[in-house]
Amino acid sequence: MKTLLVPVRSCLISRTAPVRKGGLRDVQGDLKIRLITLDFQDEQVIGRLGRELESLFHARVGILHRELDSCAFLDFDRNQLNSCAVLRWLEEDLRRNGTGQTVTKSLAVTARDLCTPMLTFVFGEARLEGGCAVVSSCRLRNEFYGLPHDPVLFSERLLKECAHELCHAFGLIHCNHPECIMKSSTCVEQIDLKASRFCERCRNELAVRNCVSKIDAPTLRF
Repeated sequence: MKTLLVPVRSCLISRTAPVRKGGLRDVQGDLKIRLITLDFQDEQVIGRLGRELESLFHARVGILHRELDSCAFLDFDRNQLNSCAVLRWLEEDLRRNGTGQTVTKSLAVTARDLCTPMLTFVFGEARLEGGCAVVSSCRLRNEFYGLPHDPVLFSERLLKECAHELCHAFGLIHCNHPECIMKSSTCVEQIDLKASRFCERCRNELAVRNCVSKIDAPTLRF
């Protein structure tokens, strides 16, 4: 079956408390997300991200640290990782190692910059209604733009992008609400304008897909 790639600049959709290594955090809900770090060394940031994703999706999040052989995914001309190749690796890894833990989705976070054959960079990529997503933290850091480090802003951006890509994997498309987490962003300034939550329409769609509860944090209204 042919795969259809839909480019949207900063995000590519492909259609078709820290947790102990390898474990799944014991929270309510049947949704299970495996959070994989690839060349990402900040365990405190990842631990916080895992807890925030648990709260946002009412999911069990397991954190795995993986050594990345970047040569397998590297575009040597650009010195960036090919996000499509990373996704294929994640899908194969999920088939081999995810079923025993009944993992619903796999999300990889890397500090390396991502690109595709069509786009000069992407913040992340996911397969629509697929099993996997990948997000780069490279362009989410103020230092990339020559600005002072802002750990709070960085963590907020990372959460928004990771939740955004996971929602694509759950089947959601981009939203027109200016503050919804599913609003498309082509630069970090647009990411900053979004809230770290869903509009009412997107939350209801996630609830239909059994990804979140309808009774949750306040939603954004149109």
